[in-house]
Amino acid sequence: MEEIASDDGSLAIEILRAAFNALARSHAQLLVLGRVTAQEKVGAFLLEMSERLGDPADHFVLPISRCDVADYLAVSAETVSRSMTELQHQGAIALAGPRSVQILNRRALAEGPAA
Repeated sequence: MEEIASDDGSLAIEILRAAFNALARSHAQLLVLGRVTAQEKVGAFLLEMSERLGDPADHFVLPISRCDVADYLAVSAETVSRSMTELQHQGAIALAGPRSVQILNRRALAEGPAA
């Protein structure tokens, strides 16, 4: 692979781009999983999904179920549901069904629950 890339500059650039994207995704995942509370993890996850899906209105449909979100965050599905409900009650997000999310307050999601 290295030999082919050394002969083709555009291929080398694409390989570098893919590697940097993979590192950025890993970094983002570590930031999400490094949160202390489940609510902070869910909030950080929602921010990450918003950025990944790229909707400027901060409205998106989660591409995975809450059970899959729970597996990703290493918490239970019930904890994900409770956290999302609490974030909705705090006015940080609006939910229109199990997967439809609208971010209303990015700062609240980024900072986590008030002390």
